[in-house]
Amino acid sequence: MKILLVQTSFLGDTILSTPVISGIKTIYPESELWIMTTPLSAHLVKRDPLLEGVIEYDKRKNQSGLTGLLRMAHELKKMEFDRVYSLHRSFRTSILLWLAKIPYRIGCRDAKLPYLYHETRNRDFSDHDVIRNLSILKGELDLSSFDMEMRMFAPPKDEVRPDLQKKIDNSKPYAVLAPGSVWKTKMWFAEGF
Repeated sequence: MKILLVQTSFLGDTILSTPVISGIKTIYPESELWIMTTPLSAHLVKRDPLLEGVIEYDKRKNQSGLTGLLRMAHELKKMEFDRVYSLHRSFRTSILLWLAKIPYRIGCRDAKLPYLYHETRNRDFSDHDVIRNLSILKGELDLSSFDMEMRMFAPPKDEVRPDLQKKIDNSKPYAVLAPGSVWKTKMWFAEGF
C-alpha cells in the first residue's frame, strides 16, 4: 500500500505531526509512506527512515495558484497513492487531494470542504497538538499504543553551514531557541526574556 501524509503548514506544525509517521507505520508496517510538506519544512523530515520520500509543495511561490494546484494534483495522481491522511485543513488541500483522485482520502472533520474526503476524523481541541494530529488515525488503532515522541533526525555535520558549526560548542549540551514566527501571537519578543 502506498500512503501519503499531508502537512503543508509551518515548521512547528510539521514537527508536531511527526508522531503520525510512526503511527501510520504501526498500522501499516509494510506500506510505502510519503509526506507532502513545504520546501521550508522538507529538511525536517527528509532523513526519517520510516519515509520513502518527501514531496515538496511550494504553494506560496513556484506552485501557487490554479496552475500550480493542477500541476501538483497531476504529479500526485501519477504517483498512484492508495490512501492519504491530511492534517492540513484548507480549501486548497481538500481540492488538491480530490483532483489527485487518491482512492481513499482521510481528513479532519473541521477541514474545509470535508465532503471531498471519504472519511473525516474529529480532533479534540482541548488535546495537545500531537494527540490532536494522531486523532487522524482514530479507529484504526488505539491511540494510547502510539509513540507520541516527535521525530527529528539531524543532518550530517558536512551539511551544516560552516558558520553555524563554528558557533556551536559540541563538547557540552546546548539548546536552540527560535523566537520568530509568521504569527505575531507566537513570537517571543526581547521583553519576554
